[in-house]
Amino acid sequence: MHLRCSAHILNLIVAEGLKEYHQSISKIRNVVRFVRSSPSRTQKFKAYAEREKISSNKLLCLDVVTRWNSTFFMFEAAEKYEKVFDQLELHDAQYIREFCLSEPKTRPSSIDWEYAHYFIKFLKVFHDATLTFSGSLYVTSNTFLRQLCLIHTQLQAWRDSKDLFLKIMAENMKKKYDKYWGNYETINPYLFVSILLEPRHKERFLRYCFVVLFGEFKANELVVKVRNNLHSLYEEYKLLYGDDVEVMDAVNDEKELEVDNEVDARQVFDSGYMRILKDNNFVECKTEVDLYLLESCENPENESFDVLDWWKISSSKYPILSYVARDILAMPVSTVASESAFSTGGRVLDPHRCSLSTRTVEALICTQNWLRSTPINLDEAIDEIEHIETEILGADKNIFDEA
Repeated sequence: MHLRCSAHILNLIVAEGLKEYHQSISKIRNVVRFVRSSPSRTQKFKAYAEREKISSNKLLCLDVVTRWNSTFFMFEAAEKYEKVFDQLELHDAQYIREFCLSEPKTRPSSIDWEYAHYFIKFLKVFHDATLTFSGSLYVTSNTFLRQLCLIHTQLQAWRDSKDLFLKIMAENMKKKYDKYWGNYETINPYLFVSILLEPRHKERFLRYCFVVLFGEFKANELVVKVRNNLHSLYEEYKLLYGDDVEVMDAVNDEKELEVDNEVDARQVFDSGYMRILKDNNFVECKTEVDLYLLESCENPENESFDVLDWWKISSSKYPILSYVARDILAMPVSTVASESAFSTGGRVLDPHRCSLSTRTVEALICTQNWLRSTPINLDEAIDEIEHIETEILGADKNIFDEA
């Protein structure tokens, strides 16, 4: 269940789109830095903004070169003040001296501001996707396919655009996108299974996403593949947990007998017949997977829906399948926090984290969760550490004495 970090892949795609337009980014960054370099310049800038009747709650912010999300925020704020920068070019002597009379730091042209407008549009798509992938307080595996379709649709629209700038940028980004997400075979198959295990979506949503990503011709074939994967998982989990479920059923039956030991013959006969009908239904549907997929979907517009809570409540109805859902939905699609996901200064995953074994990763995650949930008394912990150190030092002393 290990997979490529989705936030890291988004990072690579964004970097591919920005690399050819670094000069426009630098020009806007320089004029923003000029305004923010002193309080007097900031006050003068605000005065010009009031004169131009620009009402924006977003103040100018300077980006961090290695973090593209900060570049997105810088463009989003600076674009609204394009007319104010034009006023500085006409009336501010320091601005003219630094940007209009010198070669190295030229002022942003109208084309550069137009590029900034495009940057805002495409960076927002990836910014929102990265925040979704990097979430730590909700399930992320069932959000992957929706975000992938949004990114694919946006890149396709830009590639078909008549605007040469968007077209070239989208072509560069699509190459990197295709390397990791261009084919069904290159994506972890359990990410598609997680959509079937999402009670709001199931097969209809999965098929629609496959039509968007891979075309109508392959959609039905891929849906069958994903469904077969879910059936295979179910059979494996049935071997692992089937005995536990039978034991729980036997215990429940005993409890029913204890409670209903005074029922009459008619009730016994009718309850036996209903049990046979229930068993026949299971024979027709074969597995819990069939029963689950035949059940109607939950409201897809319910944004407060808790998929883990749904499976917890439904575990009595789907005892084996709930184990499958527990493990599949627990897969994070990103291994970095959102504040680290936007960095282009180097690899998001360093070689040490990449080389950890699955057992070590699981041990570290479980230990971290345990430490966060366990209240620690520092005084008691210090006393215990001192006691352990005394024992270790005493043992070392005895070893040296014997030597």
